[in-house]
Amino acid sequence: MAGLRVIAGGKSRESRRKKIIAAIMIGFGKMTRCRECGEVFFDREPEERCPRCWFVSDREIPLHGIAEFERRRMLKDWVGKAFLREMDEGELLFVLERLREMGYRRVKKGTLREAVEDSRRGMVARIRAEAPAILGENWESRLRGFCRKAFGKEALEWLSLPELRRVWGFLRGANKSAKGVRV
Repeated sequence: MAGLRVIAGGKSRESRRKKIIAAIMIGFGKMTRCRECGEVFFDREPEERCPRCWFVSDREIPLHGIAEFERRRMLKDWVGKAFLREMDEGELLFVLERLREMGYRRVKKGTLREAVEDSRRGMVARIRAEAPAILGENWESRLRGFCRKAFGKEALEWLSLPELRRVWGFLRGANKSAKGVRV
């Protein structure tokens, strides 16, 4: 490993360089150029409107992505080199900064805990939305009674995702019973 020098944080230069290149490639992958006005923007769905001219693409030619030659031309204009592999770390950081100036933001992926919490909150909202129609006027007290009896907890917000799924099953069963379907 004579050519690799470890820099701050315990990462080799080559490892850091690869991460910068990956971020740049993700940025170029999310880049979209409007065919009407030439505006560049990021993270749009293929058939959304251009934020500047409100051009809407048709299904046959989606408003999405830039061509390889455009990417190479942009790199050549910015740092004088058309290929990322030819650039040193400073030039790569400059390209990444130019993408950020154009509006690219790398979104940090959420954790599993955050995803489960989002699912749990969504399930609580769905139960609260459908319970009045299924359980009737006393829906809150009926749900509270079920939660107390089944889990020993007073509120929906205190339940875990598997417990909320059981509450959802209780609602489905009550709905079928109300319709006269044998459960």
